[in-house]
Amino acid sequence: MSRLDADIVAALMPEQAEELDDLPAGVLAVSEVALSTLLPTCSAVVHHGGWGSFSTALVNAVPQLALSTLVADQELRGRSLEDAGAGFFLHHTDADPDRVTDLTRRLLEDPSHAAAARRLRDESAAMPTPHAIVPELERLAAAR
Repeated sequence: MSRLDADIVAALMPEQAEELDDLPAGVLAVSEVALSTLLPTCSAVVHHGGWGSFSTALVNAVPQLALSTLVADQELRGRSLEDAGAGFFLHHTDADPDRVTDLTRRLLEDPSHAAAARRLRDESAAMPTPHAIVPELERLAAAR
């Protein structure tokens, strides 16, 4: 059984999934599944802090635990997520099973994280698209 009272889905690369031994009850490993397909069904996500995982969780209003690797922009995104209340950032050197479990449990049990994730989704959706700002950029370029 997983250490959380939750169903756990591990989205892995095929070669990662092949390396797994038996998984605890309540834990499912999947590969070759797009996060945009999986995340709408999730109550929280734990990921490496990359742009694709971060932004897909953002548009689906999923609270996030971002675990950085060695890339600076991952930490920047993770800390901004934490500042907004929509999740947590954990530097990879501070990550251990107990800490990850505790932060994930907090994401699942404290409804303020889901509310903040919905707020961020709505703020993001309200921003103009790149296509919508092109005329303004053209106007500004012509004026200079």
